[in-house]
Amino acid sequence: MNTPFIIDAHAHLGPTQAFEAHHRELDAYMDILDRLGIELSFFSAMPTLENDFETGHRMTLEVLGKYPDRLRATGCSIPIGRKFRWPILKT
Repeated sequence: MNTPFIIDAHAHLGPTQAFEAHHRELDAYMDILDRLGIELSFFSAMPTLENDFETGHRMTLEVLGKYPDRLRATGCSIPIGRKFRWPILKT
């Protein structure tokens, strides 16, 4: 029998002011994935959920650069209360 390929389909990484995020530190989160046998995780950068898109997108690029085989990012936009434009980052 093959070992199952386990995916975490919803995670939050990084600092937040809205609530206590349990995965503020990337290395601690990766340790949790290893202990649970999770092969791949999809995450949102917490700053993007608080409308700090530039910080959140830069954090996303940094995180993906460290663990390109284990992590995937989900997009986030919350255009509430202001004219919205998609931020574009140059890598």
